[in-house]
Amino acid sequence: MARTLKEWRVHKGLTQEQFAKELGISPSTYNIWEKKPDVIKIRNVVLLSKTLGVSPQDIIFFDDESYLNFDKEVAR
Repeated sequence: MARTLKEWRVHKGLTQEQFAKELGISPSTYNIWEKKPDVIKIRNVVLLSKTLGVSPQDIIFFDDESYLNFDKEVAR
């Protein structure tokens, strides 16, 4: 079962503000990531996975379709 970013954060026992600080980003940026995971860039998936101690695949939330557009990220 795929977990959402909020579930990972809550499992770690952190508020949005605490987790944003741990990631080194603003709370408003983290809030956006939690509400709209499709805007998370690949480099930030790596940051999230390292901070949470899980694999990047656990963060990407593969279901029927990925929330991330790999073609856009690779083209940059």
